[in-house]
Parts: sequence; C-alpha cells; structure tokens
Amino acid sequence: MKARGTLLGLLGIGLVAVAAVGVYGVFVKSFLQIRHLQIDGRVEVAAVREVREAVRAVMDGNLVTVDIGSVRQSVETIDWVKAARVTRQWPDSLHIQIDRHDPVAIWEDGRLVSTDGIVFASTDETIETLARLPLFSGDPTYIKQAVEFLPRLQKAAGQASASVKALHVSYRGSWSVRMENEAAVTIDVELGRNQSGQDVAWRFDRLTRYFNELSDNLEGYPTAVDARYHDAFAVKLPDDQSGQAWREARLAPKS
Repeated sequence: MKARGTLLGLLGIGLVAVAAVGVYGVFVKSFLQIRHLQIDGRVEVAAVREVREAVRAVMDGNLVTVDIGSVRQSVETIDWVKAARVTRQWPDSLHIQIDRHDPVAIWEDGRLVSTDGIVFASTDETIETLARLPLFSGDPTYIKQAVEFLPRLQKAAGQASASVKALHVSYRGSWSVRMENEAAVTIDVELGRNQSGQDVAWRFDRLTRYFNELSDNLEGYPTAVDARYHDAFAVKLPDDQSGQAWREARLAPKS
C-alpha cells in the first residue's frame, strides 16, 4: 500500500507539472508574439513589401523561438539585398538592417550592375539615379573589370568635358566606349583589346587629353574615333550637327 501511495503522489505531481507548462506556454506565445518588423537601410516604400514577404515565408514561432538565421537568409535572397542582419527587439519586434547593392551601371537587359560587379534586379531606384548610369553590354565575364575601369574612364572623359555613357566589351575581348560631351554630341571610341591590363585606360586617357585639340583641327567634333593606334587616331569626320555644336561651343562665353 505504501508503494501505491508513492506512485499516486508522483502521478499527481506529474499532472500538476503538465498543467503548469500548458499555462506557461499560452502565456509565452501571447506575450512574445512578433508584432512589429523594423527595417533600417536604404529601402524605398515599394521594396518594403518584398522584405515583409521574405520574412513571412520563414516566420515560425515567437520572438524567442524564431530562427534568426532563416530570416536573414530569406531576406538575402532578394535580388537587390547585399547583406542583412536580423536581431530581436524586446518585447515584440524583429529588427532588420539591410545593406543593398549600389548600382554603377545598367546591364544590357535592364538589370543593374553593382559596385562589386554583381548584376541584380531592382524596381525602386529613382529615375534620377538611373539617368546618370552608363550602359554596360557585351560579354558578361568582363563585368567586374568594366566596373574597375569605369572610374578611370570617367575621370579621363572629364578631360574632354565629357562623360562615359556606354561601355561595350565584345566576346573577343575588344573594348569600346561611347562618351557624350558638354555639347551633347556622342562619340564612339574603339579601344581594342586590353592585352597588358592597362591598354584600354591608357588609350582612352590619351584620346581625351587631345580631344579638344583634335576637334579644333577638324572644326567639329568627330563622331567616331579609332584609338587603337600607338601614335595616331583614325576619326570619322564631323557631320553638320557636330560641326554646328563645335562652333556654338567655341562662341559661347567663357565662365
């Protein structure tokens, strides 16, 4: 009889313990429910929905039990997200810090090219930002190299009061640049292959240093230049429009 009494006593404790866990579980679920999502970073309103849906796809449990790593990985599957950091914010929030890809060019299919040479899609970049970006096209294996060269090419274009509008690399590795000068004339420049690793930048820099002098000699802006020669340029003679633009630029008062 004594043994049976001990057994009943243990069962009684067990029943009480189970009941306590049940009450505690209901309390925790309600008290620690995730009610808010805090998003920091350069995220436009249109992109917030993408982040919210990515979180919702893996949301499971409350603030204590949610898998932070899964939330981070889901957010990082969004094309324009470079990296994400997810933390708990007591008592009822998840905080997500987002680093996004910064675009430096537009790829030929309409996607963007990041500072790391990553091609990504984004729907929330401003029109002003997109209008400033040059176009990249050609062999995608040269994208990272094109990103590396772009600041040097833009700096060189400044010597001709111009900017780089497009950069193309053929599948044979031949580079060409389209630049636009302050008179809104576009000039296509053939630069050839980059055999030494510096040929492209050197040839373009040499052209832009002499571009204004070359235009003065031609009495107009050449609309195409072959800069592959070591000590000369082959040019397409100015047309009526580029000739008129050069004359107007020459007559414009100097600031």
